[in-house]
Amino acid sequence: VGLVAQTINDLYFVVSVSELTLAPLPLAKGAALGLLASVAAVLLPAREAALTPPRLTMVRSVVEARAHTAAPRLAWAGIGLILLALLLLWLPSRSLTVAFAALFLALIGATLIAPLLVHWATQLPGATVSRWLGPSARLALRGIDAALSRTGVAIAALMLAVATTVGVGVMITSFRASVADWLATALGADFYVTAPSLKSSRTAAHLDPALVARLHTVPGVRAFT
Repeated sequence: VGLVAQTINDLYFVVSVSELTLAPLPLAKGAALGLLASVAAVLLPAREAALTPPRLTMVRSVVEARAHTAAPRLAWAGIGLILLALLLLWLPSRSLTVAFAALFLALIGATLIAPLLVHWATQLPGATVSRWLGPSARLALRGIDAALSRTGVAIAALMLAVATTVGVGVMITSFRASVADWLATALGADFYVTAPSLKSSRTAAHLDPALVARLHTVPGVRAFT
């Protein structure tokens, strides 16, 4: 609180914060949202577990066969979400809600395509890898494809994490570059002198005429406005 208050005091206006108040409504909304998200995340796996015979749950090949069967359908769904995201971005709108919705759809679409891409990536270079790196490398590639239900999800999660890191890095770099360019354009003088104010840092108060007269006589001052 102290650091945020200091930033507001330096940039905008003077504030004095003595305590932090937490309203119960935002906390209740956060708890409800967390519960709903948890239920939505486990609903399909719980339904699948309830409908699967106990004997089949002990056979790993059944799970992997389902993963390989579902990969193309998930990829088509991901392509549809990406196309929908492009459609939202194509709409003539300046709404942040639409932009964030398009970004969310694009990310989900990319993660849904990841398992099929992993399957293709392990199948295509098999002969080349075996020729140059030996059978062990080919067995490693086949192991990735054989455990697609786990490796597909792990690679999709890693892809999403890397994309988030790159996106945040680009955003921060762009913001810093924009601020630096703005400062270089807007602040062209060597020194800035303003009168202090208790209400706002952008004060409309004028300097003392005597101080202005003294500034005229300071050696090295070529001009001032």
